[in-house]
Amino acid sequence: MSRTTDQHTIHPNLGGEELIKALIQLHLAEYEAVNTRATYRIILQAGLFSLVPVFLTLGVQVYKSDVIIRPVAVWGTVLGLHLIGYIWSQTLVDHYDAVKYVECYLRSRISDLGIEENMFWGYEPHLTLKRPISPNSWMYPIPVAGILVFIVTCVYRYIQGVSWWDVPLALLTLGALFSLLIVSMRAKKILNEWSDYHTTLQWDFEKVCHITEEPQAKNAPGASD
Repeated sequence: MSRTTDQHTIHPNLGGEELIKALIQLHLAEYEAVNTRATYRIILQAGLFSLVPVFLTLGVQVYKSDVIIRPVAVWGTVLGLHLIGYIWSQTLVDHYDAVKYVECYLRSRISDLGIEENMFWGYEPHLTLKRPISPNSWMYPIPVAGILVFIVTCVYRYIQGVSWWDVPLALLTLGALFSLLIVSMRAKKILNEWSDYHTTLQWDFEKVCHITEEPQAKNAPGASD
């Protein structure tokens, strides 16, 4: 049997301090699971980049061999590149969503147990103002590249001579590009949500760091009285 409070289901055999320790261990286990998935997503994203030159080479070979008609070969290659970009961007959304979950929800759950938020998991808030490359840099290149590829493809097919295949395939590619833009905007929205939270929290971590560093500096060898 167990009894339920407003926040937790408490096992009757656990005292208050033991319960807090058990909950912290559960939250830490979830934290590790979320970060393990994040590692897999990073590996997936790196692998997707390596597919781009392979897919382009395959598309060129199909185009030259005339195995299928050339408009289909051209637009099929462009659609494939947009699909790779979409999967990469969706993986980025999942990654940012995991960061938001850890930093904005899981952190607050641990804080509810009596541990101040500025006393743990300081790396992400620290990077909010310290990282050399903004996370925004990861969202814009893919959709911008997709727009440029679409424009170049349209110009190329116009020069080569438009066929009735070009119109539906171009519309299909445009739909894929639109989906890519939507996913990128979702990533931007999630990023803003946890970045705003980190900006405030980061200053708290800076204060803790200064408080910790001052006694160390005074006790360092050669420090003046």
